[in-house]
Amino acid sequence: MIASLSVRPWIDHTTDGTGFAPVLITHPPARRDADTAAAIGQRMLSVARALGAMPPRATLPNVGARVAVHNGVVLVRLDGSTCSRCALDDGRR
Repeated sequence: MIASLSVRPWIDHTTDGTGFAPVLITHPPARRDADTAAAIGQRMLSVARALGAMPPRATLPNVGARVAVHNGVVLVRLDGSTCSRCALDDGRR
């Protein structure tokens, strides 16, 4: 069972102007010994299947550089944003 997930949806477009709506879903930090990387991975795959998401390693639309991880922080670049890279932080640090 997953008690909570962080979900960040946004509207985007491919390099040729086609619109689509990606969703970045992340699992909270491990809280118990049973929360191994493998167990969390299986839970997240179950969430993806339940949502009808694209399978892992599927080719996604080319939107250019959007998501990066730097020092354990997920950064998302959004066109028209007041910041060039916005940190996704759910306050659980």
